Amino acid sequence: MNKENPEIKKILLEDAKGWWHYKNLRNAGKSQEAEELENADVRSNYNFLLIVKKSNGWATIGRGGWCIYENRHHYMSGYEKRIKDSAMLQACIILGIPICDSTMIPDDKIIGVMKFPLASRKDTKQKDKYNSMDYAPFPIVFRMYEKLGAKVYNL
Repeated sequence: MNKENPEIKKILLEDAKGWWHYKNLRNAGKSQEAEELENADVRSNYNFLLIVKKSNGWATIGRGGWCIYENRHHYMSGYEKRIKDSAMLQACIILGIPICDSTMIPDDKIIGVMKFPLASRKDTKQKDKYNSMDYAPFPIVFRMYEKLGAKVYNL
């Protein structure tokens, strides 16, 4: 996983070029500064994704946006509500990071997720039965979501 993926870097850079701050710098005639900052953000986000991949992290996307997790911790989030609109989630798919997309769960079934345990590391001790405030390995939780209609990637 040490070899850099040019497709991911391209996706992340295209996204960074659309950020309002960098557009403002360009409009102010500070194109080189904007480019340097964009490249720094791409490197930072790419390195973050490699850490998530190495640590068996995962991502979720739902009606309120997306989150990327490493272990039990939430490290990054965004407001995009579709994978195709999020450069970070597109990169997760390419890297093989598991994603649970609950946006496809019908409105009349989404309340069912309130009974689900909280997603946690793969090595969390498994139980026969989970309550809503238990921690469960994220693959188990993702399969529960899938039964309600969620789309799961890279599991």
